[in-house]
Amino acid sequence: MEYTETAAFRTDSHAWILDDYSCEIRYLAHKDAGKNVLFFASVRFGWRLSSDLEAFHKGALNLVAGVIRMDKLPRAKLREIFDSALSGNIQIQESTFSLNEDLLECRRPFQPVDAVPERKVEFLQCKMVSTLGGSQVMESWHQIFTPALDAELGRHEPLFDGFDHLLHSLDLPDPRLRNVSPHVEVVVEPPANFDMERSGWDGDRLKIAILAHGATSWNAVTLMGRDGPKTMRGPLKPFGGIEWIASGEGKQSAWSCTSFPGARDVTAILKIGGLVASRQPFPHPTRASNARYVAIEKNDPELKKLQLLLLTPGQEARRFEQAVAALLFLRGFNPGLSMNTDSADIVMTTPGGRWMLVECSVTLDDARKKFSKLVRRRAKVFDALKDSSHSSEVVACLVCILPGNQVANPSDYLRKHEVQLWTKEDVEREWSLVRHPGYPDKQFLEIAKAVSDAASLNLPPSGGEDPFDISI
Repeated sequence: MEYTETAAFRTDSHAWILDDYSCEIRYLAHKDAGKNVLFFASVRFGWRLSSDLEAFHKGALNLVAGVIRMDKLPRAKLREIFDSALSGNIQIQESTFSLNEDLLECRRPFQPVDAVPERKVEFLQCKMVSTLGGSQVMESWHQIFTPALDAELGRHEPLFDGFDHLLHSLDLPDPRLRNVSPHVEVVVEPPANFDMERSGWDGDRLKIAILAHGATSWNAVTLMGRDGPKTMRGPLKPFGGIEWIASGEGKQSAWSCTSFPGARDVTAILKIGGLVASRQPFPHPTRASNARYVAIEKNDPELKKLQLLLLTPGQEARRFEQAVAALLFLRGFNPGLSMNTDSADIVMTTPGGRWMLVECSVTLDDARKKFSKLVRRRAKVFDALKDSSHSSEVVACLVCILPGNQVANPSDYLRKHEVQLWTKEDVEREWSLVRHPGYPDKQFLEIAKAVSDAASLNLPPSGGEDPFDISI
C-alpha cells in the first residue's frame, strides 16, 4: 500500500509535469553480489532545466556513477521515469538500480510558511529513503572506497581525481558518512514562474510578469499578494485578471497588476493548480527600507562621510574608487575593489550573476587614459567567462566625478564603444536612492540596452576625431 505522502506527491507532480519537460538524473551506485544497489540519486524534472555538468557515465571497480540528461520528452515517458524513481528505481544503461524497496519511506520537506513567510517555494520535492543506514551502511560498504578506487577513477575517460572529485561533481551526499541513508530525491519544477526582469512597481501598482510552459492551463494559474514580506496580517489580495500572450517556442507569458496603496513591501504568491509555485517579495523602490543602508548608517550617521567623498570634486583617486564601491554596494551590487593595477578599479556582480567592470576618474584626462584600458579589460573578461562556461554578460562603466556639461559630447563616443558614462549628476541620482532597495539586474539590463543602442549610431566626429580613441 502506498504511503499517503507518496500518493499526494505523485498526484501533485503528475499535474505539473507536461509534454516537452526535460529530466536530469544524477546517480551513485554499486554492484553487490549480482545486485544493482543505489547509494543516492537525484531526479529532476523541469521545462527550463539548466546545468553546468555534461552527461557522463563512469564505471570503476564495482562503483557506477554519472549524469543522464533527457530533453523534451513526451509526458507519458516522463511519468514513467517519475513513477519508477518514486519506487526507488533508476534505469542506468539498460540496467535497473534500486534502493531496498522493502524499507522505503517518503519524506517531504516541511515548509514552515507561517514561520518563514518570505521563503520561496519553487518546486515539489520528496525523498524516497531506505531506512537501512548508519552503521549498517558503513559495515557493508566500507571496502568500496579504497585507494584502489581512487586510482581506477583516474585511469579511463571521463577522468576524476579520486572519489572526492567525483562526488563533488555529482553534488550528491557522501555515502561514507554515518548520518546519511540511501535515498532517491525527486524534484519537479513548476510549469510557470515569475519573470523578475519584467516585473516591478509603477507608483502604487505592482505589475507582475509570468513566464510559463506553452501547455500550462490558464485556468490553473492564480496570483495573489499581501502587504509586507514578514507579516501575516490580513487576507490575501487577488490580482486583477491575468492577460495571457502566446510567445512561441513552447512558452507563453502573462501580465497582471493591482494596486497596493502605501505599501512598502508586497509578497506575491503564484499558485498552479492550487499549489504554491513561488513566493516573491517586491520591495517598493521609494518606500521600502534598504537593509544595507541601515547596517552601514550605524557607523556613519546619514552617511555624510561617504557623501562627501562621492560628490566633492578634487578627491584623491583611490578614495573616490572606495566611495563608488560603497555606493554600488548600497544599490544592491556585489562590488570588489581590485588590488591589481592591470585590472578594472571595481569588478562587481549582480544577484543574477551578471558582471560589471567600473573605472573611476577624478579628471577628464584621466578618464581618457582609463577608457581604452576599460574596453580591453571588458573584452578579456568576456572571453575568459565564455571559455569557462560561466555567464558572459559583461558591461563596462566609467564613473567620472565631473559634471556632465564638461563631458557631454565625449559621452556619446563612450557609448559608441559600448561603455556607459556616469557623471556627477548620475552619481547624485544613485545617491538619492540609497535609502531604498536597488534592482541591480534591472539596472544592468538598462545599461546594456543603452550601450547597445548607441553602438549602432553613426555619430559625427567631434573636432575631427573620436575623443576617446581605443588605440591610445
